[in-house]
Amino acid sequence: MSHQLNIIIAGGGISGATAALFLSHLNVNVVVLESRPGRMTSIEGGIVMLGPNGMHVLQGLGLAEALHHRPNGIQVPWLHMYDSAGGRLGKVPQGSAERYGFSSTMITRWDIQEVLLDAMEKKRLSIVWSAKVEDAEEVTDGVIVRWREGSTIKARKVDLLVGADGIWSIVRTKMYATLKIPAPKPRYSGLVGVGGAIDKSSVHGLAQYVTLEKPVVMVQGRLGFFGMTLFDREAKYVGWWTTHEAADRSRDEWKVPKDQIYGEILRRYADWAFPIPQIINTAEVVDAAPFVWPIYEVDNLQHWHSKSIVLVGDAAHGLPRLAMPPHSGQGASQALEDTAYLAYLLRQHQLNPSSSDLKDVLARFQRDRQPRVDEIVVEANRHGDQKRELDRASCSTGNSFNSASHRRQFSTYPMATYQAVKKSINLAPTVRALPSGIPSAPRLNLAARAPSDGHGHDASGPRADAPARFTGSFTNSAVGLVSKTFIVKDAPQVPDFSSYRPKDDNANRAMSYFMAGSLGVLSASVAQSTITSFLETMAASADVLALAKTEVQLASIPEGKNVIIKWRGKPVFIRHRTPDEIEEARSVNWKTFRDPQSDEDRVKKPEWLVMLGVCTHLGCVPIGESGDYGGWFCPCHGSHYDISGRARKGPAPLNLEIPPYDFNEADGKLVVG
Repeated sequence: MSHQLNIIIAGGGISGATAALFLSHLNVNVVVLESRPGRMTSIEGGIVMLGPNGMHVLQGLGLAEALHHRPNGIQVPWLHMYDSAGGRLGKVPQGSAERYGFSSTMITRWDIQEVLLDAMEKKRLSIVWSAKVEDAEEVTDGVIVRWREGSTIKARKVDLLVGADGIWSIVRTKMYATLKIPAPKPRYSGLVGVGGAIDKSSVHGLAQYVTLEKPVVMVQGRLGFFGMTLFDREAKYVGWWTTHEAADRSRDEWKVPKDQIYGEILRRYADWAFPIPQIINTAEVVDAAPFVWPIYEVDNLQHWHSKSIVLVGDAAHGLPRLAMPPHSGQGASQALEDTAYLAYLLRQHQLNPSSSDLKDVLARFQRDRQPRVDEIVVEANRHGDQKRELDRASCSTGNSFNSASHRRQFSTYPMATYQAVKKSINLAPTVRALPSGIPSAPRLNLAARAPSDGHGHDASGPRADAPARFTGSFTNSAVGLVSKTFIVKDAPQVPDFSSYRPKDDNANRAMSYFMAGSLGVLSASVAQSTITSFLETMAASADVLALAKTEVQLASIPEGKNVIIKWRGKPVFIRHRTPDEIEEARSVNWKTFRDPQSDEDRVKKPEWLVMLGVCTHLGCVPIGESGDYGGWFCPCHGSHYDISGRARKGPAPLNLEIPPYDFNEADGKLVVG
């Protein structure tokens, strides 16, 4: 039995709570320390953009349905861009539910937090409120964590301390002290965000600009940026936010009277064609105070971990601009990916503790995660810089832009980063989770799982997951669910999947990382409004799907042949391997592979290889008995897998995933599910 790890998580926000939930599925004892006295209220935290990748991580915990029933949230498939003279500049796609499984979603941080904390309560996971970490001292066999509860200092030695305490992370400071390196400190970026919320009917003409078809509108002009968004399906309320340059101030100096704040905003936007002055005047009347968000930077972190300490979320992410800037719309989603991938690596470590020590696990976490995060941050920082540049350029043109000149400037902002942002979505996905919540593979594939009647590459016609030479019968399983048994009458040829190749490369790429405005500064006061549910109707719940089983008669699969069955709408590859294939799979130096995994770890019986037939690059279906390594080849983008299903060449970041399966020896069947 693996050693039970003792883990403390510093921070009970989105990343800390999610980490606790993922780790609860492992053999660990986890405690969360949160400096707040209790749960945040609905007026705290503001609104965040949760990308499809973040929603997929929550789905792995079984919490997407819970978010569906929350009072707040709206899907955002597009961002609509305008200039200050009212000219339309274009729209930027954010990803649709039909294509990626979930849409990008505007939702309050409070709603996400409530769902996570409710799930923690159901699991009876420990969270200590009013507990502020003050010190962390690494020792030979772990780390001693000291924290303050009221006037009492407490201490505990654990195997691992997870720093999920945000951009102002105390854990990061203590970790860098352990490494004897000066810790990067957050510094003011020169940009400040201000936001609020109003009833749309209170501003004449606003309804024609912000509609259900255009839920998010962003305007760039002289001396600033202004964004507006709906956040209820009845289109009753509008959240607004602005980002502009401002001189640095102390914490107390940011707490200026609301009339001064609104006066400064009105000065910047008084002559704009949109009803922005009316929004500001209305907000000043109805708001007790606007939400002010000075945006801070932190230097690029060269170290996300030490021997027994690891950073996740905003505590870890950084380049010389912003930690995970609100310009990216990916802060929450990347924090979710962090925690799920960390849990995955810890699970692999527990399954095979002799293969590496804890520091090796943490090193791999940073090595795999940082390139993805860095590219997102680079694009977000470039966007933040372009806000400044366009503002400064606009100052020389007078009080307002004409549409033509603004479009010329817009050609370099933000569309100059359009292709780069499209590229960033094509980064190697980083984590998945089983419906049970157990992290099961290193990266989340952002491409939508193909439906049973089509394929994600816009192909027409049904899929060929179950070849015509298969015959099957349906039976009731022990839990009352329908299972399907396949018998192979004749070893089939590999189905022709050529019709499912992409019509162009761009068809495979999402735009959910492009965030053309500081969404993080949206007013926390929007949570005072009642908002309807935001996710489209989902399929059967994850726990029900997890119980569905598919059975295969093994005697009907000749040695050296592949068969393909369908399980939960996905193709499953079953290979009856020859002795030569087994020897080939086990004679290579697998430790040098991009996703190191021995053949022994991938099979329960050497002769039977069972895998999901979904390419880990973009969710295509690879072709069997093909490629440079005699295993599987994905023609969409040239990924090659060996006879153990391990990624060997091309863009695929991971090995083909192993589904849950077992052998029914009495009946001679393979049972998937």
